[in-house]
Amino acid sequence: MLNRVLIIGGGVAAMRCALELRHQGYERSVQLVSAEATPPYDRTLVSKDLLSGDAVDDQRLLLQPPAVYEDADIEASWIPGR
Repeated sequence: MLNRVLIIGGGVAAMRCALELRHQGYERSVQLVSAEATPPYDRTLVSKDLLSGDAVDDQRLLLQPPAVYEDADIEASWIPGR
């Protein structure tokens, strides 16, 4: 059995993989690492307005609130500045 799982990526597939591991009963370490400065977000909602700073609250774009990762005991690392 694996001692831990390291998921590299910040998209919907990475988020679903991490949460599904917990849902299926995986109890060991799960770490999600992304070069994005934020938790996984809905990229389909990103538009020129958002990128220019004229759009709505960035929190609306998150696929899950950050607390979801904490509650599922998923170690999540967002690397700001990339």
